[in-house]
Amino acid sequence: MRRLAADPALSGRVELLGMQSRDELRTTLQRAQALVLPSYREGVPRSVIEALAAGRPAVVTDIRGCRELVQDGVNGFVVPVAAPSAFAAALAKLATRDATSFRRLSQAARASVDPGRRESRVFTRLIDAYSELGLSA
Repeated sequence: MRRLAADPALSGRVELLGMQSRDELRTTLQRAQALVLPSYREGVPRSVIEALAAGRPAVVTDIRGCRELVQDGVNGFVVPVAAPSAFAAALAKLATRDATSFRRLSQAARASVDPGRRESRVFTRLIDAYSELGLSA
């Protein structure tokens, strides 16, 4: 990845950040205009949730987890897995939006983060479901 990101055509456009503290992540999201996640497999993509919560549209692949969070054309774009040209087209659509359209996309991103998806609430609902089944948590 470092070799690919070092390509002169990507100079100043790609940053490999690695693990970040909460404060570093907040700063990164403030600097970013969108999240791009060209993943082949995810569970619950926390990076997508964090970006949407920060009002950043996301460009993601059509995989479990991502497709449930991003509505194509509403709060980001969903593209097929292993389709670089589709990814490039989605990024171009995002980059060429006028300010008003981009603001709507960003507002929809923020609005799409349901408080019911907070990790603590998900765990509470999971424990409740186990209790209803007669299983101890």
